[in-house]
Parts: sequence; C-alpha cells; structure tokens
Amino acid sequence: MRSESDLIAVLPAEIRSDLQQIHSTLSQAGYECYLVGGCVRDLILARHSPGDYDLASNAPPEIALRLFPRSIPTGLQHGTITILLNKRPYELTTYRRESEYSDARRPDAIAYAQTLAEDLSRRDFSMNALALDLQSGVLIDYYNGLQDLQAGRIRAIGSARERFCEDGLRPVRACRF
Repeated sequence: MRSESDLIAVLPAEIRSDLQQIHSTLSQAGYECYLVGGCVRDLILARHSPGDYDLASNAPPEIALRLFPRSIPTGLQHGTITILLNKRPYELTTYRRESEYSDARRPDAIAYAQTLAEDLSRRDFSMNALALDLQSGVLIDYYNGLQDLQAGRIRAIGSARERFCEDGLRPVRACRF
C-alpha cells in the first residue's frame, strides 16, 4: 500500500501532466477539480495503474464542455462529459446528489451538489469515496476509506441495506473487492 504523499508522484508522467492541465483549466475558470473514486483507491493499493481516471468538479457540464473543446457529452443526464486530452479519455462529472433508485440500478433523477463532500456521500463504499487534490496531493477522506483499505474492510457509506437496494450491482462489486 502506498503512502498518501506518493499518490501524485506514482502517476505516469503523461497522465499526471494531463490531469494537472485539466485541474489548471478548471481552477483558472474558478472551479474545483479532484481525482475521485476507484482510481484513487487503486493508486493507494498499488495493485496496478488505474485503467481510467475519474474527476469530480463543481463546474456544470455546459461550462466544462466550453472549457474543453475536445470533449464528448457522454452522460449529460448525469452531469458527465469525457475530456479527450492527448488521445486519452478523462471522465469529468459535476458534483451531484441522487434521488430514489426505482429500477435498482440507476437514480431516477440527479441534482447538482455544491460540495465535494456532498458528492462523495452518495458513493457506495468508503474506499470509493476517496478524493485526491491534484494541486496539493492531499487525500480527502470523509468516510475513513483509507483506514478501511488498510484493515481490508469493505464498508458501505450510510446504511448498507439502503446502498445495496439502490443498486443491485453493489453486492457483486463488494464481492469482487
């Protein structure tokens, strides 16, 4: 397991450069941007280099599309665009809150959230609710995901029963981990 201070340094140089460029563009426009979720988890575990890099921001998708001319509106209904930079895709999703999951797979509706903390609170497991500040390298961990990773523990955020009922794939994902 890697220490927190090494996380940005272990990124491949070309990925690190791309992520810093995305962060800089959003920051200069007055928005936040963090590396989030499974890629942060995988960097900590040092299992392998993450296959994809997910970012969360308070920039609305319409603004992000203008800031990144080479981007695709891959999931605007969920606040998601894919930024293409140096022939590599980076998924950027606006901070969001979710409503009920009537189909046990996807939220019926989303609303944009104001803060990273609010966005991370909707995630499935503490280890997937980690965020990395791309400028400072600080690991943001509101739900003790790092401690859970170190203990080999899979812990739902909030009620496990509710999280598993929201999305039927979550129990399968828990088994995979």
